[in-house]
Amino acid sequence: MCIRDSTNIDGRIFIQNNQTLQDIAGLKNINPATIKGEGLVITNNPALSVCNLPNICTYLQGAGARNISDNAGDCILEQAVKNMCLPPTAPTALPATNITATGFAANWHMVANTTNYFIDVSTDPTFNTYLIGYNNLDVGNVRTLNITGIPDATLCYYRVRASNNSGNSPNSN
Repeated sequence: MCIRDSTNIDGRIFIQNNQTLQDIAGLKNINPATIKGEGLVITNNPALSVCNLPNICTYLQGAGARNISDNAGDCILEQAVKNMCLPPTAPTALPATNITATGFAANWHMVANTTNYFIDVSTDPTFNTYLIGYNNLDVGNVRTLNITGIPDATLCYYRVRASNNSGNSPNSN
């Protein structure tokens, strides 16, 4: 059985001194309630930078034993992993650029702990209606998007949300 097929540990998860491991996605099916004893130990894995698994986040909310340290990126310390377990904060929308009669570039500041962004575009400042194709559009992990197909000289508004495995941010300004 591969670890990715495992759902129960009935013991501890101990990942240490692995020079090539880059993520722990194989642990995504582990029931956090089955991590016992010394608990979760993820230390000294210099290439390990992806630790934002929902089940690990659930485990970190409890009182179980754990040691997460000396890894890379989002796994460097326990607090970094905990930060990935939270939805991102709202991005800040920036003024549109490259404005033409039928389009513009929507821009925003990128937010930490974000995997992708969603955008809404509307002619209504309260966003009760949306331009076709621009209602909760997943645009990936970018900070600008060219908006096209706007009726000639129509005033438009846009807002953006950041997202990660733990949820979505509130809307931008």
